[in-house]
Amino acid sequence: MVKHAGATSIVLAGGRDESTVWFSVTDDGTGFDPSAEATGSGVINIRDRLGSIGGGVDLVAKPGSGVTLRGYVTIAGG
Repeated sequence: MVKHAGATSIVLAGGRDESTVWFSVTDDGTGFDPSAEATGSGVINIRDRLGSIGGGVDLVAKPGSGVTLRGYVTIAGG
């Protein structure tokens, strides 16, 4: 995200509850219009990899406001 966004900082977070492991990456870069999303292979690869194990990705973005990428995976017994 920092590589392409012109961001000066990122915030990484992660955690779990009884049924889900999650992570988020937020940058303060230029953002983009998600309705015209032309995601690079990085986001596509993350979606594919998490999807292959029953997880998913949410992307929150708008021009001028940075981007937050959230990933999650349901864990066994959850």
